[in-house]
Amino acid sequence: ETGHEMMNGLKREILKQKIPVLNEHMAVRLLQSDDGVSGVFVWNIADGQFLHIVAKTVVMATADAAGIWPSASERQRGDGFVLCLEAGAELSDMEFIQYHPTHAWWPFGVRGSVSESFRGEGGWLLNSEGERFMERYDPEKKELATRDKISVCILREIQAGRNAPHGGIYASVAHLSPEHIKRRLRVIYRKYLSYGFDITKQSIEVRPRPHYHCGGVVIDENASTRVPGLYAAGAITAGVHGANRLGSNALVDILVFGEIAGRNAARQALHQRNKLRSDKQAADALRFIGKLLDPSTTNTPIPNGPLRRRHIEMMDKNVGVLRTETGLNTMLKEITRCKEEDLQRVRVFDNSRLFNYELRDVLEMFYRISIEEIATRAALLRQESRGTHFREDFPTRDDDTWLRNIRFQLTTEGELVNEFKEVEQCVLLLNDLPTYAKQKTPWH
Repeated sequence: ETGHEMMNGLKREILKQKIPVLNEHMAVRLLQSDDGVSGVFVWNIADGQFLHIVAKTVVMATADAAGIWPSASERQRGDGFVLCLEAGAELSDMEFIQYHPTHAWWPFGVRGSVSESFRGEGGWLLNSEGERFMERYDPEKKELATRDKISVCILREIQAGRNAPHGGIYASVAHLSPEHIKRRLRVIYRKYLSYGFDITKQSIEVRPRPHYHCGGVVIDENASTRVPGLYAAGAITAGVHGANRLGSNALVDILVFGEIAGRNAARQALHQRNKLRSDKQAADALRFIGKLLDPSTTNTPIPNGPLRRRHIEMMDKNVGVLRTETGLNTMLKEITRCKEEDLQRVRVFDNSRLFNYELRDVLEMFYRISIEEIATRAALLRQESRGTHFREDFPTRDDDTWLRNIRFQLTTEGELVNEFKEVEQCVLLLNDLPTYAKQKTPWH
């Protein structure tokens, strides 16, 4: 696949240029001086050491926060979002979480997104009654409707009790010729065959699952945040896709803004004077981690695992594909309770120094709660349905009122506040295109 080949090419270039890579490291905090970001405080999970990395500029290119919901990508926990937020950057469009409609649901070992090609090659979605239900919801596009619409339709069928045995919905290409399936869907065919399923003859079971967070860190055309020296690119950023994303368009985040961020960060670093070390911030982070590692610092310590599982399930139920004011308020109440009670008591019970993944998960729980709160508050504020945000109590789009972004930031006192910003619309006329673009565009 395209993404896989891109990663291999990037790895080869890193090795070729002998660029230092810190494997098994976790960024704990962005460090700052009076003139912006001055470095990163990093934990080496492999040996338990902590590094204070001084830098003139920093490019944040972490994953998004889809893992806050029950995502197949467990490492998408929103840590980059929170690190940037705490450093002074803004987060926008956090209510827009895209569910992939055809996530492999059964058997368990196959779980992962079933590519759009499954539907693009002529696959059908069927309920327990054998009905091709997308013909009822969208007679024109059927299974080729957008991801958000198909996700809503699948959930409606499941809520109506017309689901498959394991809680998903059926997807089938059995009506196509076996030769066509094996040639055009060879990866999916082989994957399912290894689990005893022959998709040329059998339906598979799928269900919507979180896939991509359209929101993130606010950047400008130079890929810079409002924090001096801090740049961002990739899935961590907002604004490229608006309220939704088409398949494969995440490459824009990576290729276009990755190049822009890298060049501008390097250019600034060449002309930037050396920055002072932020030892106090690093010491504060160490004290916080030391507190988490000592269960005796609270009378009633609790483990992280059950708390994390509870919040994953609640986010899927209340801030998932189908949203209501009641569900969003339920989630917000739980988040408030968790901040006041559970986060004061959650501790690490594994005292090992090497590869302490329990500490990593506990640190990520704090990131999780921050993102949960922002996403829930934004979804509650946006009283309409737009893109990947579907409110059952406000099922239509309202451009007169809600054609605007909801941005969040932290005050100097650490209070989370939001503001509304009108969406900047741009109409590109053909005459505005460069000459070379006109020459290469056959439809002009």
